[in-house]
Amino acid sequence: MTPEEKLKILGTSAKYDISCCGGSYRQAGMVPGIYYASGSNNKIIPILKVLFTNKCKNDCLYCANRISQDMPRVSFTPDELATLFMQIHNKHFVHGLFLSSGVDGSADSTMEKMIKTAKLLRQKHKFRGYIHLKILPGAHPATIRHALYFATRVSVNIECPTPEQLAKIARGKDFMGQIVRAMEVVKNEGERIGQRTEQTTQFIVGAAGESDQQIVKTMSWLRDTKGIFRTYFSAFTPVSQPAPNYNFTTLSIRKHRLYQVEFLQRLYDFSLSEIYFGKEGNLPNHIDPKLNCALHNMDKFPVEINKASFKDLLRIPGIGKTIANKIIAVRQEGRLTYLSQIKKMGALAKKAAPFILINGKKQGEIKDLACFEQLALPYSGGLRQ
Repeated sequence: MTPEEKLKILGTSAKYDISCCGGSYRQAGMVPGIYYASGSNNKIIPILKVLFTNKCKNDCLYCANRISQDMPRVSFTPDELATLFMQIHNKHFVHGLFLSSGVDGSADSTMEKMIKTAKLLRQKHKFRGYIHLKILPGAHPATIRHALYFATRVSVNIECPTPEQLAKIARGKDFMGQIVRAMEVVKNEGERIGQRTEQTTQFIVGAAGESDQQIVKTMSWLRDTKGIFRTYFSAFTPVSQPAPNYNFTTLSIRKHRLYQVEFLQRLYDFSLSEIYFGKEGNLPNHIDPKLNCALHNMDKFPVEINKASFKDLLRIPGIGKTIANKIIAVRQEGRLTYLSQIKKMGALAKKAAPFILINGKKQGEIKDLACFEQLALPYSGGLRQ
């Protein structure tokens, strides 16, 4: 089988791992395995997202490549994949590589082949661009350290917020010993060698009966203690027959809301206590988390737009970082007078109106908000404001 034929299988098989693509399954062009990813400053770039092999000894219930699936099994060699990537890169089709894999034999032996691919790209082909390597559960700390020398970013997928839930869908994976420990190795080794290699993780939403609150708590803990730079979410899709009461639309909405919370915590420095959940521990699906937070803290609103701190501006629904900076810049020259001024800046003025004062004058009422309408999301990996 030629490398190009292998790419048709292994490029398609990689689409289920979204730890670099903001939840997007959009393929770029006709070459298998090329997808759009969210790069620095939310710039969307094409990358080659591919498995080294779809051979796997594990039988994870959420994985299309699990051992119990009847499907063609193929593998690259490191030289095949490195050469194929450079051919695609030199045609300006891709700007980077995301390399994951099934576990063929042992995690260490599979990972060493992945690392050799990255090493060939760095040393033989002089590639200096983006390389994302997946850390396979069970890899030895020494193998993980080796990966850090060649990767721009690494990821260790946690999948579920608790050990008990992971055991339901991924028998044989050790939550603390294989996954959380690997995250600690990445964090500690990066600090030791003075190399900042970003690491991410992913949750499978709806796979094990977990609540949004459990996911957010674990996500916050991983960010605060294990150095997780960014968290991604995938709506659970049954590999074979749909489970009873399975609803992909509901899971997709949950995924979107979780992305919004991740955005608020990572970029707006929202604390865990500022995120509000329903009785069953899930985020309301009819209202975005930032607006929900404001509605639960009406004693702090409305705020005077001409005096509010940067942090307080970010708590106003409809106002994001860009708009907050513009407001502060305008205030250095004078005062804001009309709601239309922040609308011209790009703020969602109608959404912000009930939560602000302009020169002491209230700008709107809560009853005027369409709080119970589904709010549109610009893209699943982020939140506009």
